[in-house]
Amino acid sequence: MFEAIGNIGSFIGGIGVALSVVYLAVQIRISSQTAKASAAQIVMQSMSEYFRSVSENAQLAKVITIAYKNIDSLEESEITQFFFWSLSYWRRCSPTANSRTRVRKGKE
Repeated sequence: MFEAIGNIGSFIGGIGVALSVVYLAVQIRISSQTAKASAAQIVMQSMSEYFRSVSENAQLAKVITIAYKNIDSLEESEITQFFFWSLSYWRRCSPTANSRTRVRKGKE
């Protein structure tokens, strides 16, 4: 009789472990989806801020427009401005570049 009670207890314990594993899998999935959505939101917000900064700066907008048409027609200072704008744009809008930089600096 005690053996049967022990077997029932083991069975119930096994079900508890299985349910715990399923619960953890669901929680990890939800956490992963939340992290992806958060990263996408950060990138979109960063891009929006960047586009707004260009729209508010007529001189920069002109340099970018000319650079895309014929970069050789820009003056040296404008080429430098366009280069750094482009570099900043891609660094700011690339979550993988940002996360690699944080890892290299030991922040994650």
